[in-house]
Amino acid sequence: CAAGCAYCYIELEIMGCPSVNEYSIEQTIDFLCKMPSFRQGKQGTILCFGGWGEMFPSNAFLRQTSLNWISALAKLGNPMVLFTKASLTIKEIQQLKEFQLYDRQLLLLVTITCLAKYRELEPNTDSPIARLSSVKQWVASGLPAGILINPFLREYSMADYNNLISQLSA
Repeated sequence: CAAGCAYCYIELEIMGCPSVNEYSIEQTIDFLCKMPSFRQGKQGTILCFGGWGEMFPSNAFLRQTSLNWISALAKLGNPMVLFTKASLTIKEIQQLKEFQLYDRQLLLLVTITCLAKYRELEPNTDSPIARLSSVKQWVASGLPAGILINPFLREYSMADYNNLISQLSA
């Protein structure tokens, strides 16, 4: 992840450093489907992406790779949660909507730590205002979305809380 967040979970190794998946989409899906705890389909295991790094980086190749993986995994029919600090283009939102096998299969959760000092905490991310704009476009296209104040850092998040609520209402 190139976001450079000051609170990076990977760098801090709070939960242990994840390994990079070196397998193809097909190999990964095969492995996933063979896991005894995995349940495929609409009522199955919820698949979450983006918790260990930005899945929509500014690098166009990596961004398209993420879209390819989401497309392939959506075919399993499982509900999917996409965490991001990125703003999405209207084209990407439309693509993601088309990946769905059923209404509300994909949920977008945009994380925002603070508004005023986001560049200090998340130097290589899109602005929170751009992220909020993506959420509005996502919802306008009929897809479910949410905002997470995450991580919640008292000295930053509380200072911006009322301003964030105002931005959400706008």
